[in-house]
Amino acid sequence: MEAELKTLNARNDNITKLITRQLRPRAAELRETVDAYKRILLTRQDIYAIERMSTELSVDVFDKEHEEDDTTQKFDAKEQFDKDAWKTLSDRFGSMVKDCAYPNKPDAHIYIDTVDAVVGGKHKKNEGKGYRAFLNTIMLFNLMKYLEEHGTYAPHLLILDSPILSLKEKRIKMTSKEAATPGMKTSLFRYIIENCGDNQVIIAENEIPEDVDYSKANLIEFTLEEGIGRYGFLKSEHN
Repeated sequence: MEAELKTLNARNDNITKLITRQLRPRAAELRETVDAYKRILLTRQDIYAIERMSTELSVDVFDKEHEEDDTTQKFDAKEQFDKDAWKTLSDRFGSMVKDCAYPNKPDAHIYIDTVDAVVGGKHKKNEGKGYRAFLNTIMLFNLMKYLEEHGTYAPHLLILDSPILSLKEKRIKMTSKEAATPGMKTSLFRYIIENCGDNQVIIAENEIPEDVDYSKANLIEFTLEEGIGRYGFLKSEHN
């Protein structure tokens, strides 16, 4: 019996040592793992809640930004011009369209709702590219003249890039039917020179009408050739 008891005690000691040395540390590790997993689950729940709140706030911000605010005064440039100003601009536009040899000399005016040209009952957006460029030039020139006479701070300056859109413009695809007629081009340049007044009008154009008196204008030809005209816009820069 004593021998058997010693054997059992030895086994008990071994089991106790096993529990103390291996199983208890392992159990502690498992508890830490379980706690870490619980923390991860809680963090995920927090992240989900934050994402949901962020989405709701984004929707609220979008709705707030796009809702109508009756207390905010909206600026409408058209309202800054009285009826007399619109009539003056429109009448002058119609006269210049005819003076610049628009085909068939149609009635033309500026439509207030779109602040754009209507020629012969046809809105400018429905015209060809060349005709649109032509009409834009007339509108800008007349606005410059109106500001010269009525503006508190008149710029006295107008810069135009290809106002007659030649068919040689490589950057713009245009058919011959869309291009302004030679008579329109000549009349437009002549009108600008004769009616420029105390303003400076700078025109960049590849090809200008020949049958126009340019004695009152300063012509600068850019050639990219030494000794002929002007080489380029910047005198210090050469290819």
